Amino acid sequence: MHYQDDFESLLAFSLPTKNRKNKQLISLNQCYKIMDKIHYGVLSFTHEGLPYSVALNHIIVDNRIFFHCAKSGYKLNSIEQRATYLIVEDLGINLKAGTHNHNSVAVFGTVHEVTEFETKKAALLKIVSHLAPEHPYNDKMVDTTNIIELEIDYINGKTHIR
Repeated sequence: MHYQDDFESLLAFSLPTKNRKNKQLISLNQCYKIMDKIHYGVLSFTHEGLPYSVALNHIIVDNRIFFHCAKSGYKLNSIEQRATYLIVEDLGINLKAGTHNHNSVAVFGTVHEVTEFETKKAALLKIVSHLAPEHPYNDKMVDTTNIIELEIDYINGKTHIR
């Protein structure tokens, strides 16, 4: 669909905001390219009325966003909760224009714990190869690491270059 189409009627939720400058919007394909290039973002959710944001590494497998984490910790409160994930590609400051150039991708969805062994293994293998290629992988890591997925409802990307 295109941004000008009535996509909002198809969503299971209402968008918190819309981009006012349509010329800044980027395609879904460009969003995935940025998410593949930048492996770091901020996951935000609310737990017991308290907003919480945590910086995480992510990987994309089959257009699905995965994160690794410990078996305990506050971010596990995001499981089965609606969340947003923001990835920013820093393109530097333009001092003459007085602006910070960047591309950004905002993902809206629901966080789920991944329990299926093969899915966890595929995500973990990609995480290790991207973030710790010197670290030897073994199947025991699948049991000792939590993998969570942000089930994507909606992705919005924009570019800000001046």
